[in-house]
Amino acid sequence: DNRDMATSAPQKPPTNLTVVTVEGCPSFVVLDWKPPENESVTEYKVVSTENGGTAGKDKSIITTNQTHSTVENLKPNTSYEFVVIASNPLGEGPSSESKPFRTESADPRITESISMGKDAIWTEVRFNSDDYSECTFYN
Repeated sequence: DNRDMATSAPQKPPTNLTVVTVEGCPSFVVLDWKPPENESVTEYKVVSTENGGTAGKDKSIITTNQTHSTVENLKPNTSYEFVVIASNPLGEGPSSESKPFRTESADPRITESISMGKDAIWTEVRFNSDDYSECTFYN
């Protein structure tokens, strides 16, 4: 099996990039993809670009050796594009197809799902102002 020894940078892009949302947590998504076939890949670069943002400024890059990644701190009601690039010590391969995604506005329904029909437990809902803390359970 010669896949362990890279002889060149990946020639094919990752495929099947999908965006998985987590209900009630509009500030982050989980991206999932398939590795390029028969390629030696040591890591992936996940590039998120905010549409309408200044080029370069509103771009974040996450590096992972998994075929999934969490993208956090997304703004509500904003459109993004995600691509994934496979790389190994010899260089980067082509990027995956770009996946557009639009976040929802901050979700008011979350209070109902947490209250369970009893008095709403407001302490659990606080993360609307800090919508990061409750959402990180997924990492």
